[in-house]
Amino acid sequence: TLLFGYDYNDLFRSAQIVQRIYNAGYRFTKAPEKPSLTAVPGDGRVTLYWDDFAEQSRDPVHGYDFAGYLIFRGTDHGFSDAFVITDAQGNPTLHKPIAQFDLKDGLSGPHPIESENGIHFYMGDDTGLHHSYVDTTVVNGQTYFYAVVSYDRGDTIEIAPYKPPTFYEADGIKHVGPGTGTVSIDFLDPARVKDGHTYEITFDDTLQENLTFNMRDKDLFISELKPVEIKYEYTAFDTTTSPPTPVDSVLRAIIRLSNPYVIDDENFALFNADSSQKFERDSTLFTLNPETGWIYIEDTTRLDIRTQYYIKYQFYHIKNSPWVEGDDNNPYIDGMKIIIRNDSLKVDNQGGSRFIVGESNFYPLVSRYPNQGIPVPYDYWIVLTDTVSATSSNGLKPCKFFVLNVTDSVEAPFVFLNTNNDSTISDQDAVIPLIKYNNRDRGTWQVKFFAPQDSVVTRDSTYLTENGFVTVKDTIATISIAKPPKPGDIFLIRSFKPFSSKDVVTYTSKAGIIDNEQAREQLNTVAVVPNPYVAASEWERKPDLRSGRGDRLLYFIHLPKKCTIRVYTLSGELVQTLEHDSIMEDGSEAWDLLSKDQMEIAYGIYIFHVDAPGVGQQIGKFAVIK
Repeated sequence: TLLFGYDYNDLFRSAQIVQRIYNAGYRFTKAPEKPSLTAVPGDGRVTLYWDDFAEQSRDPVHGYDFAGYLIFRGTDHGFSDAFVITDAQGNPTLHKPIAQFDLKDGLSGPHPIESENGIHFYMGDDTGLHHSYVDTTVVNGQTYFYAVVSYDRGDTIEIAPYKPPTFYEADGIKHVGPGTGTVSIDFLDPARVKDGHTYEITFDDTLQENLTFNMRDKDLFISELKPVEIKYEYTAFDTTTSPPTPVDSVLRAIIRLSNPYVIDDENFALFNADSSQKFERDSTLFTLNPETGWIYIEDTTRLDIRTQYYIKYQFYHIKNSPWVEGDDNNPYIDGMKIIIRNDSLKVDNQGGSRFIVGESNFYPLVSRYPNQGIPVPYDYWIVLTDTVSATSSNGLKPCKFFVLNVTDSVEAPFVFLNTNNDSTISDQDAVIPLIKYNNRDRGTWQVKFFAPQDSVVTRDSTYLTENGFVTVKDTIATISIAKPPKPGDIFLIRSFKPFSSKDVVTYTSKAGIIDNEQAREQLNTVAVVPNPYVAASEWERKPDLRSGRGDRLLYFIHLPKKCTIRVYTLSGELVQTLEHDSIMEDGSEAWDLLSKDQMEIAYGIYIFHVDAPGVGQQIGKFAVIK
């Protein structure tokens, strides 16, 4: 056995830990699984995003005890510049994270129990889980290493941020339905965005606080070749035991698809791989469990269990997601994260309810009907007419207006509180749309109209009396500035409405394109950094005893997507040729300051020439100082 320590005491503590592990038969608590990490470089930033695989980890001792994520950053493989947290003896012991996201479970701050060497693990700030992070403290050109760990070791990524070309273009979200919430897309990884794919988001009709949504790629069809598996499936359990014990099972023939949440529609198809025979949907032949993606063969005489089957289908990338309050917990799809912010059901009294036709300056007071009003996800129009066009439900009063439920395109019953019995809307009048609720007419929203106050014109008159001058204020006239509603005017009662099954949101993705004309105009921004290069650059890897100095590095930046870079001496001798052909988001090319003969270049002034086919050429210079 080999033991290591910074000094004798540290070595002795390590020996004690190893002995306890041995005494426990190597059975001890297990850290959560590693999350799968993806890093996307940008201009002065690196975007990290990861999956939620670690959150399903089960500890053999404590069960499901996942707590959170730590993010570490280093400039070398060993993260040595982050290894700065020491124990009570001053020995480096832990890495310092640049960010931490933990469950909202009431546990925060330093852990109350310290380790043997005097360290309290910091449990977080009860921030809630995130699955992405943007590091904006990076330097372009420097290579960074990142690790996202679930309070242990994680997936390490090596990446260098870069400045993308400024001529990257990306594109709209269409919403059909009454919901007034917002759907936005956060592009975590533009390079993975598929071109021309339409994504559809639908919502489930549940209670507002339990609203969930689903998302699928309408243009993605999965084709799989799968065998038939024979397995036992439990059908009865003894519920007197804890947990219930299976007591009966049946042998089933199952085809297991690679994806759950299969869409059971006309696009689902099942074929015999040998004969190419297509089997029509027949529950006596086979059944599909969309949630698991399992196909159960019900008739093995007509479906041969010895052959393979070809299945074509679509599936939901996101199914029954509850994250609809602007949360950051939705998974990423094709480099995109969907952010949904739902609205609560209430009337819009912030300016959205207003006269949309006409010039009336009556101002409204819009609210929920105060006498146990029922909030409804409807918008209403109050349409004024020059003759009687409807009857109020209270006392069958004739009204020179009618109320239209514009959400469902039907005329709505209403109550009209008319202060002067003129059958039309005047100062202090109120209109209350009604709905049927438990077989009774109930009020929903209420709008009360108020006319602006009249203007009074006065004149000051001065008189001479035996006591001196007296000024008297005379009223000349009272001017009414009110503009009452007139026939043809329309008032909108608008409500904020949560999403429902009536709402469908679609987004057609558009992968980035290069505009050659704009790229041509941007060629004069091509540059070398650092310029001058003086002995070293800040993004070069720090030297250590194991790897030595490492490569020298300078960068050509703001490059077109594809170009050839040639470096010359002042006398015209070709020093090096670099071929740049990268993803659209990467407008930089590194050079290790070696010539085409793999020799270190001398100090001096150099000329570079950039040749981009279909775009143009650019010439510049830079200096190297040793």
